[in-house]
Amino acid sequence: MAAPAPAPAALPAPAIPPPSKTSDARVEQVRALAGLMAVMAGDVAIAVAAIVVIIRFAGSGTSSQALPQIVAILSGAFTAIGTMTTAYFGIKAMSNTAKNLRSS
Repeated sequence: MAAPAPAPAALPAPAIPPPSKTSDARVEQVRALAGLMAVMAGDVAIAVAAIVVIIRFAGSGTSSQALPQIVAILSGAFTAIGTMTTAYFGIKAMSNTAKNLRSS
């Protein structure tokens, strides 16, 4: 009887270097900057939209008819900007706290 063929040797796992502290710090820095830029862009977009709509309402009709609409638009815009910005900084603060607790 013929001898069985030898089993193929297992391939060694590729060597993946552990992430360095400088690359981790750089990733965190880019992530924080990208998040801040996204929040700022959203805030600017909301503000610009509110200004455009206010100009449009102010140009149509009498001021007594446009005033409640303008107040409602400003109120909604300030609420949206405040909520989005507060959420970003709240999430960022919790992320930083979790990172500090994990590393200590």
